Amino acid sequence: MKMISAILAVDVSSTILNVGIVCGDAVHELYEHGVTDHSMRLLPAIEGVLSKASLSLADVSLIAIGSGPGSFTSLRVGFSMLKAMAYAKGIPIVAVPSLAVLVKNISDGGTYTTHAALIDARKNSVYASIYRDGVPVIENKDIIAESLIELLRNDASVFAVGDGALRYRELFSKELPQMIIPEDNAMHCMRIAHIASYAVERSSAGTADDVMNVLPIYARPSEAEYNRAKGVIL
Repeated sequence: MKMISAILAVDVSSTILNVGIVCGDAVHELYEHGVTDHSMRLLPAIEGVLSKASLSLADVSLIAIGSGPGSFTSLRVGFSMLKAMAYAKGIPIVAVPSLAVLVKNISDGGTYTTHAALIDARKNSVYASIYRDGVPVIENKDIIAESLIELLRNDASVFAVGDGALRYRELFSKELPQMIIPEDNAMHCMRIAHIASYAVERSSAGTADDVMNVLPIYARPSEAEYNRAKGVIL
């Protein structure tokens, strides 16, 4: 197995663009909030973090990508670009579940009994993974915001992160006063170090993905598939 030296880590599942390089103990990361044009921003962001780390793509020994769930378009764009890089350069690629990475931002398990990682899914919904005392209640689920409120209404304390928590902050604050949504923007990003460490665990266990077949987690049909099922032709 090729020794892992530099890891390119990316997550484009949400409106937050997460891109970084991990090389030894050094972490070079870039976060952009409110991104809707991942196809335009991703390659410049990758070039930027490589330059910041004084590295090139030839120095990268592992690519880690957040697999969602999230925006169908941005996930498709991200996977297409990174799979092409991995294939062209012969770099192993590992997909890691975005919500499982996001929930790692919550370290205070003793104070908050329930941890919620939420990605904005639009249509009054979020993609959610919920853990009570470290045990998953739901994972990678597309759920209406009001249904999530009912699921959490009787929880004593909830700590929520992700752009889904930010999107519905006002509603959650009104209906779930026991929910804490941190002000620190960094808490709502998929941390590059967490993406990389998750990917290294999988790679070291010999479970890197097949570059030709690795796919995102799609928790709902694409807009085109949804419209087709409804008999709508655009």
